[in-house]
Amino acid sequence: MLISLIGLTLAGFGYTQTDWDVRRSYDLAGATPLDVEQFKKDMRDPRISAKVQQDMAEGTAAGVRNPPAVFVNGRLVRNTTPEDIEASIEKELKRLGG
Repeated sequence: MLISLIGLTLAGFGYTQTDWDVRRSYDLAGATPLDVEQFKKDMRDPRISAKVQQDMAEGTAAGVRNPPAVFVNGRLVRNTTPEDIEASIEKELKRLGG
């Protein structure tokens, strides 16, 4: 999951799976409590790469352009200020009769 999040974050900064600066992803991983050596192994694992690609495709299909993305009841919130998120929740509650 963390690898997917880092992949989406890098995608949000204009990188793609094929042109990532690998050192930058290692730097990002090193800024977390992540086991960087395991992360490096995982980055080379084709199964994990396929999962990252799947996650990125699902996000793109759902309308995610830049992470983080917020969904309220399956609907993408375009503006993610706390006020916008609250307004989206209120709108959805009214729509559902709550």
